[in-house]
Amino acid sequence: LGAQLGATPAEAQKYGKLAGQLYADAVTEDFQGAADAISATMRAGIAPPGATEAQLKRIATGVSDLSSTFELDLGQTANGVGQAIKTGLAKDGREAIDVFTAGLQKMGPRADDLMDTFNEYSVQFQRLGLDAKTATGLLSQGMKAGARDTDVVADALKEFTLEGVMGSDKIVGGFK
Repeated sequence: LGAQLGATPAEAQKYGKLAGQLYADAVTEDFQGAADAISATMRAGIAPPGATEAQLKRIATGVSDLSSTFELDLGQTANGVGQAIKTGLAKDGREAIDVFTAGLQKMGPRADDLMDTFNEYSVQFQRLGLDAKTATGLLSQGMKAGARDTDVVADALKEFTLEGVMGSDKIVGGFK
């Protein structure tokens, strides 16, 4: 864990202790799963600067729970949460995790690409002035309307943005 994060010995000890707590609290099935949750959380930049042990534990638990509940890749889950924070779509990890949880509950298993979609399209959502909740709501509406997955809906939003910036005849006609 220390090597993965480039941590000092003291930091590595702190992260190891946190991983032990996650395992002891039955957040993960084994110590390695707990270490992976801490590592993914830290590498995705989810924790605020100077985060306390309690904050790190809460955030890593949320990422781990989101990933395991919806059978998502842990690293992709952490990256999706991190992108939502970095682009200002969510104010913090808790908000992003809550929004993604609600979205996945509503959209069901066809939305298993939601974290990939936020990794790829967060900047597009930001350009459109959306927050994580609104973007997830639009993705959900697209899924209900028959879209194959969240990537298709997000790509349509991206194309709309590109056409709007170019001011093409298609977009002018659409606004008329």
